[in-house]
Amino acid sequence: MMATKKEIDAAPVKGVQMAVIKNLSSTARDYPKADGESVYLSPAGRGHKGTAIPAGQVSKAMRRAERAGAIEITVEGGGE
Repeated sequence: MMATKKEIDAAPVKGVQMAVIKNLSSTARDYPKADGESVYLSPAGRGHKGTAIPAGQVSKAMRRAERAGAIEITVEGGGE
């Protein structure tokens, strides 16, 4: 069975910390990443477990949104 693109994108990379960004709002949102690209966050609920990005890509805008209670950021992994 082949992995889907979503599964490949979410797969942990050995030695890299990943940040799981979870939207706490009932509406979809886009946030800029540190590299200038953006990350789409699905609305809260409906079994959405969050979107994984490399921890180094968490931007200041995401940190402000977390402090405001709009999103939740959880850093995982990094072990070899």
